[in-house]
Amino acid sequence: MTLHDCQTHQPGAGSELLIVEGDSAAAAALAVRDPYWQAILPMQGRPMNTVDATATKVQRNKQFRELINALGTGFDQVFNEHQCRYDRIVLLFDPDADGILSRSILLLFFDQWMHPLLRDGRVFAALPPLWQVDASRLDEPVYAHTQKQLDDIRTQLADHGVSQPSIERYRGLASLPAELLRQTCVNPDTRRLVPQTPTQAEQVRQALGHVRKTRGR
Repeated sequence: MTLHDCQTHQPGAGSELLIVEGDSAAAAALAVRDPYWQAILPMQGRPMNTVDATATKVQRNKQFRELINALGTGFDQVFNEHQCRYDRIVLLFDPDADGILSRSILLLFFDQWMHPLLRDGRVFAALPPLWQVDASRLDEPVYAHTQKQLDDIRTQLADHGVSQPSIERYRGLASLPAELLRQTCVNPDTRRLVPQTPTQAEQVRQALGHVRKTRGR
């Protein structure tokens, strides 16, 4: 893991840390980021689930040690959200099942160990598209992030007489065309970030069968 840092860390300057899956995704994001205010941190492999881990075990984990160092907040008893080097943290994972699980694990990490960052609205998820749909009746391609969205697009097209649209499935960030990655995940003028909340973390925790802890509150 190598932090590709940004140039500014002035409070309120809008700097953000984009957390991505691995070096291929990092290379794709680096090609379209703004190096002045956007930093990239790749995490290799599926992150460790830290909900039931001790602070010592979390700090010994290479992925989370690098993340904690990048944020600059300290950890556990010395955690201080006001020392965070970024105004915003963006979870930018692949849109497949593995990426969604990794994003969920990171969400639980922030809720469990750095709750003030989550509580104060500083953690977000970017949503890269999973499918691109082209059809003769469309002026430009449309994108789906979930199977339901894809089914809805197909239904709408069928209602207009298009039964076999062209559908391309993306396998991850590295497979996205650079401009599409920029527009949907990186450019603040065109992307859509989803705020990550304690309520969402609780839903993930229940789905994974974890019990709420109270560290970092």
